[in-house]
Amino acid sequence: MTPSLEHEVPVEMIRRRPDLALELLTRALEADGAGYSDAREESIDMGHRLVAEARADSVVSVKGPDGQRRYLIVEIQRRYRESKVWDWIGYAGGLMARKRSGVILLVVCPDEATAAKYREGIRIADSSLLFVPVVLSPRLMKPIRDQEEIERFPELATLAAAANPHDLQTARAVAEVLVHLDDEASLFYYDFLRTQLPEHIRIQLEDLMITYDVATRLPDRFTKPIEDVAEARGEARGEARGEARGELREAIQALLTVMDTRGLATTDDQHATIGTCQDKELIRTWTVRAVTAATAAEVFGED
Repeated sequence: MTPSLEHEVPVEMIRRRPDLALELLTRALEADGAGYSDAREESIDMGHRLVAEARADSVVSVKGPDGQRRYLIVEIQRRYRESKVWDWIGYAGGLMARKRSGVILLVVCPDEATAAKYREGIRIADSSLLFVPVVLSPRLMKPIRDQEEIERFPELATLAAAANPHDLQTARAVAEVLVHLDDEASLFYYDFLRTQLPEHIRIQLEDLMITYDVATRLPDRFTKPIEDVAEARGEARGEARGEARGELREAIQALLTVMDTRGLATTDDQHATIGTCQDKELIRTWTVRAVTAATAAEVFGED
């Protein structure tokens, strides 16, 4: 695992322990999660298209106080993209129609500026729809320093420490527990935490880990300083080049999800039109139409 995978680590945490999604939601809402239980990552068969669109992001269901299940989509976003909000309309609407159940979109942001933009949501002109996700930002992630609590909730403690990157005391408390846990994943959590810290805090943390003789418990790649910045930036540029293609695929898949959920059968020509379209905005226009259209022809403006 390298710093370029910092997006995937929180998602993998949720996959390993779906309860984490509910814990993050309660912090975002600043509410008590009492009455909600039995968090489950949804199977690929249940929401195959939705999970494929969201790529590394997660879909979790929880049982509510009335015994019925609600669905929670968790997205990790490091920068604001309005196009993602439009895509989420398709994701959430498709899942809601498929399951006939409530759906909440939780967006986890690493900084307050990005979070503020996502909290604005989108109000669609000439429509009654106002789409606003629930957003979790660093100010809502209180540090966890108690050893027993970190041991019980290592994923949450790691994310809270990453959300407070200038707090060496918290980073140290979490790191010391992670490197001693009998779980290989905890070492990756430790390495993820290192990548989220400013350089001067990271160096102090690494020095402390060596001082406390925990380096012998860590693989060599986790004790080496994170100094190859040029390589990390090169990987980021490569990801950006593939991002545009990925966004187009996501938009197409969102459209197909909504149309399939609403039973809007397409002709061979219409299906080919969707598959060959390179205009993301046009695809999103079709997606919005598909939410209320009676036929596939209406989606493409053919009626």
